[in-house]
Amino acid sequence: MTLPASGPLSFQDIEDEFGASGASGIKMSDYYGEGQTLPASGTISMSDFYSQSNTVTRTVTEGADTGSYGFDGRSYATNFGSIDSNSFGSETISAAYWASGGKFTFSLLGTHTQLGMFTDITFQDGATHLPSNADAFVVFSGYTIWAWTETRPARWDGTGTSTVIITPP
Repeated sequence: MTLPASGPLSFQDIEDEFGASGASGIKMSDYYGEGQTLPASGTISMSDFYSQSNTVTRTVTEGADTGSYGFDGRSYATNFGSIDSNSFGSETISAAYWASGGKFTFSLLGTHTQLGMFTDITFQDGATHLPSNADAFVVFSGYTIWAWTETRPARWDGTGTSTVIITPP
């Protein structure tokens, strides 16, 4: 559910959308970088939550490298493409691309568990839906990498922009 665009907004509404911030009650700083446009630091006010949703939408300006299309900013890889914001809550998105052979790769900086970082990833066409239990999962060279074997949407061709929608738990 997306929070309302105006009118009354309660702490309970925020907790219902984003989850409880902690055992000691709501702490606004626990929501840094959540939603679509919540600040990553500084002051967060109630009005910042208007029209927010627990999903994180990122726009990938596609680049291409040997049959891979999207964004890869990992330090050990051939960098290509870009992303409008690499923040995912307090985490850093390091890759979101389709590789030749129909494999979508999503990567976060640091070491994480396979389940619990997000519930699913969808794309702008809504036709492709990837659950958090990926076909392949590895922690390598400081990055956590999820990969799924799927049919690459025709839109992802190494040109233009594409939208990735990530749903946190």
